[in-house]
Amino acid sequence: MRSSSKSHARSAILAVLCSLTLLAGCTRDHGRVVHTRLADILYEAVMPLDGSTIHFPRAALDDDTRVVLAAPGSTSNTVDAVADIELPYGARLEFAYGAENEGKNPRNVTFSISVVREGEGLNVFERRLSVDAGSSTGWHDTIVDLSRYQGETTLEMSVESDGGPDLFAHMTAPVITTKATNNRPPNVLLVSLDTLRADHLGIYGYERDTSPNMDRIFGEQGVVVDRVYSQATNTIYGHTAMLSGVNPRTGFAEIDTLFPPQSNIVLTMAEVLRRAGYRTAAFTEDALLIADTGFNRGFESYFEEVGSSRKHVEGHIEKIFDAGQSWLERHTHEPFFLFLHTYQVHSPYTPPESHAGMFPSEPDASKARKLLDLYDAEIAYTDEQVDALIRGVDELGLGENTILIVTSDHGEEFGEHGHLYHAGHLTNEILHVPLLMRAPGILPAGVKRGGPMGLIHIMPTVLDLLGIEPPIHVSARSLADHLLEDGPAESEPIFAEANSPRVFTVDGSDPEWIPPSYSATQWPLRLVRIRTSDGFRYELYDLEADPGETRNVYDERRGEIAKLQAALDGYERNCDARRRSLSQLVALTASVPPAPAEIDQRRLEKLRALGYIE
Repeated sequence: MRSSSKSHARSAILAVLCSLTLLAGCTRDHGRVVHTRLADILYEAVMPLDGSTIHFPRAALDDDTRVVLAAPGSTSNTVDAVADIELPYGARLEFAYGAENEGKNPRNVTFSISVVREGEGLNVFERRLSVDAGSSTGWHDTIVDLSRYQGETTLEMSVESDGGPDLFAHMTAPVITTKATNNRPPNVLLVSLDTLRADHLGIYGYERDTSPNMDRIFGEQGVVVDRVYSQATNTIYGHTAMLSGVNPRTGFAEIDTLFPPQSNIVLTMAEVLRRAGYRTAAFTEDALLIADTGFNRGFESYFEEVGSSRKHVEGHIEKIFDAGQSWLERHTHEPFFLFLHTYQVHSPYTPPESHAGMFPSEPDASKARKLLDLYDAEIAYTDEQVDALIRGVDELGLGENTILIVTSDHGEEFGEHGHLYHAGHLTNEILHVPLLMRAPGILPAGVKRGGPMGLIHIMPTVLDLLGIEPPIHVSARSLADHLLEDGPAESEPIFAEANSPRVFTVDGSDPEWIPPSYSATQWPLRLVRIRTSDGFRYELYDLEADPGETRNVYDERRGEIAKLQAALDGYERNCDARRRSLSQLVALTASVPPAPAEIDQRRLEKLRALGYIE
């Protein structure tokens, strides 16, 4: 937590405000807050940690995965759920229902909810859907007013159908909301622009006009942190650090595991905020941040935009941002955590026609230069979409009470160190990512902070700004003081890892690459340990004197970095020990073995094309 007395007081006030807002109800309607999540009542027995949704049953309709009343499967028999609850004043039941028919004949399904009081039942909701063969109804988001039923109540929910094993019908676990007593706690909107390197934005000193809107918005209204480093060179590991507050090596069951494990030892930021009463949703694109591998944990709705090709990742930023905006329009009345992720600036660089010639390449330009020019055009288009998103947020009246964060999971290389794309090099082109934040009334406006910070610091810092205590697994400290008052930044090493099986060079792939490699950045020094067939090779760079990392000074300065080298050499061992310690703590309470993730063939083909698996 923050160190100054002023910061402690601010945190305490926010904590009291959040507690009052989330727990009580009265006649003044300043919005709505969560009163009861039926999923927590129904599935509490399978929670490995308080707040974890890891083993909650889920179902996907039209690429939107949600927590449901029963595990996905045939609805040929009636599915029933019963919950005894205390309905608050002004109660409202919020849920969704829908079905998918993979059979050859139309099917019918009926969804119903009844209120039972003193032994008498009253049907408060009933819908019958006819589902055509080979079609999906998608999710129908629904609200039922229960304000007349204040007090002890039994809710009975059921799904009945005439279908066989090819019909899948689902009702999401309802959320009961009530009127807020005071001003709502701040919302959180986290935007991840995959593969965006910091030094290609104007606000970080880039000479090209790639980001005029982000430069203006955050330069005038927000906080820009100069030195922020990813914990990984790929999408999966970078987002693991961003969303869990732990180094990837700690959170993974085995370092060779491609996907984030459905681990019992950590809570994601979505799970923590969900437990604190926030409505949660994520909108991402196909391929890597897969719901079935655990990235959907804590999110009530997790949408994956499916691309048209199996061979590469496509950017659909308009669809992602539009879908996020639509979700916001349905939840303006409640505290929310919304996560938006796009591959728009990820390879292949295919800016829309309006931007494709924005930075034309010279006829004799190298492959790396041509790719860079297209990459910059993608950034310029993305900048316009970010501007439209923020204007939409402000037009909904949410801007004044929302912590807005724009960042990235890693950067991209264009031959600066002999490589292309991202995979093996632990250099600034890959590790240096933007961190742009806006939070009126919470964070100062129009200021720059030096850092250093890591993606791993985002979760504890946001929770601190909200007055929420971080879960025990989070080892990184909050740097809210640094943002608020230019207090101390991170003084301990910031670790990063490179685990990709393939590394692309300007001439093809690098046959000498042996993963994993690790780096430790302790400003202004970065020490890199590279695994080779002959053992470890070390490189040391002074980022202040040599920002391009062109001169390896390891041999001449190794005598002054003994502590940093010991930390780097002990990184794997220390992460493994912390994971074992957290596992033992969880085992003392409750633990359910995670189910292995099942990845479909289409996704695997994309992952191979991207070089993430062989």
